[in-house]
Amino acid sequence: KLSSQREIYQQLGVPFSVMFIDIDFFKKVNDRFGHSVGDEVLKRVAEMIRLSLPAGCIVGRWGGEEFLVLCKLGSLEEMAEVADQVRVAVASGVKVDNFSVTISLGLAQIMAGESVDGLLKRSDEALYEAKAQGRNRVVVRGLS
Repeated sequence: KLSSQREIYQQLGVPFSVMFIDIDFFKKVNDRFGHSVGDEVLKRVAEMIRLSLPAGCIVGRWGGEEFLVLCKLGSLEEMAEVADQVRVAVASGVKVDNFSVTISLGLAQIMAGESVDGLLKRSDEALYEAKAQGRNRVVVRGLS
């Protein structure tokens, strides 16, 4: 699907963005509350992400506790606002006991001539930067 989005971008100039999302300290949830609670947290986070996204965005599980969001709308600044709305929705809407579940997000938008692999790499790098900065935040990655 990303390859076809790149072709649309190259032909029509319609931008799209990718968000990598990771549940912060998910291993601690599994270790403390068990895998069945961890599975429920995954489902609830996925639902909160889906409900927080505008039309034109789709979300899927990338693996483990990571999700990938593809959005074909808006400027990078607008998408950064969407990403932060997703972050806030998860933090306020997903709780286990008194523990609030948070997420870290890496955001990048396709650039002219960029490969899908390059876009994914920039988004993934932004995610790791968000985690390194303390988690529960959005980092936007431009061209490097």
